[in-house]
Amino acid sequence: MKRIFNKLNENIIIINNKGDILFCNEVLLEKLGYKQKDIIQNNINNILYNIEDIDCIKKEENIDLLFYRKTKDIVKFNCDIIIDFFEEKEAIFILCKEISKSYTIEDLDNLLDSIPIGLWIKNIDGKYLYSNRYLASLANKEKENMIGNYDIDNFKDEYAHLYKEVDEEVINTKKPRLFEEAIIVNGISKEFESYKAPILGENEDVIYTVGATRDISLRKKIEKQVFNNHNQVSTLNNILNISNRDIKGLLENGCYELLKYLSIDGISIWLYDKDKKELKSYIRRGYSVVSQHEGIIKLGKDTIEWEIFNNMSDGLRDINEVSHIDICKKMENDGVKYIGTYKIKLRDDIIGILTIYYKYDNKPPEYDQSNFIKAICGQMAILIKNLKLTNEIKIENKKRSNTERELALFLETAVDLVGVIDEDGYFKKQTQNGVKY
Repeated sequence: MKRIFNKLNENIIIINNKGDILFCNEVLLEKLGYKQKDIIQNNINNILYNIEDIDCIKKEENIDLLFYRKTKDIVKFNCDIIIDFFEEKEAIFILCKEISKSYTIEDLDNLLDSIPIGLWIKNIDGKYLYSNRYLASLANKEKENMIGNYDIDNFKDEYAHLYKEVDEEVINTKKPRLFEEAIIVNGISKEFESYKAPILGENEDVIYTVGATRDISLRKKIEKQVFNNHNQVSTLNNILNISNRDIKGLLENGCYELLKYLSIDGISIWLYDKDKKELKSYIRRGYSVVSQHEGIIKLGKDTIEWEIFNNMSDGLRDINEVSHIDICKKMENDGVKYIGTYKIKLRDDIIGILTIYYKYDNKPPEYDQSNFIKAICGQMAILIKNLKLTNEIKIENKKRSNTERELALFLETAVDLVGVIDEDGYFKKQTQNGVKY
């Protein structure tokens, strides 16, 4: 019988009427971290957290029990109690099912409140049954004041009428809808991408609508800038005609938009020179830090900066986490509280680093903005790569032009010497550029 119990996936422990452990199958032993020799003949009270009297187990058919693992932490089981015979003696069979800790509604609420996407649930009449914090902030309200109200109560009339029309379309067609819209938030024009979908009941009737919206303003601006300059950089001839100032201007505009959009105190772009193993300061907006070497950070292979540049993951950090780096000590003295570093790379080719700074009196947003900034860095990488390609081609063309001029000059000054020699080796006739001598 023991061999059969050890083949089962269920957790089984068998005790006598005094609580002495007669058998524990291998599945349960593994979960508790014990060996058979550690547990056999031991009293079950020594591994139970909330039971003092074994009689209370015998009286139950189902009970929740807390077991100590060997590591002294606690695992909770829901247990079926069966009284039967084991090795010809009456015994108590305890069949245990582990109870995993599930999330609560508060956990879910905190999760939805922490992301930078507006989320909501409405009934078919348009009444808000749920709103997360980000959506409420777009309406300049607390989320508790959104629930129970309608769009007309929460947003301006022109937006409310649009939302109602889309809701009705989703309800009538029973199909989701994805659309973009431009709205005014706190006096600033912004663009949003919104998604609405129906939730169907048992009879395939719509019982709720759900939705999500996210701010795509900055992405739209940068896409527009890139698109407006696409024709300039699409052919070799035009690449040569676009100036460094044009591309740098695009990057400066992108940094300026990020500075405003993220409400940061400073932003900078550092370009990576593979040959010299150094970072060079390229663009600075707001607060910035420049090294003692006129905007150049050396990345020696034996220095901590080299390891950080290659291995440090993108993201925002407390300045204390990187205060051992010389350049970060200056930031801390300047009142910087958080520094964000994000690699600007195209595929696996690291082109540079974008850094952002928050000072002590400016708290970063609660939601994670890393993915958003990484996407922007990807677009910047294309522009910077075009800039480098432009410079390389210009240099090569200049070299070629110089070579062609030198060759032409040589041909113009070169002379042709022709001589006729007899069989004895004496010159019989000699000409230079066709003239006899």
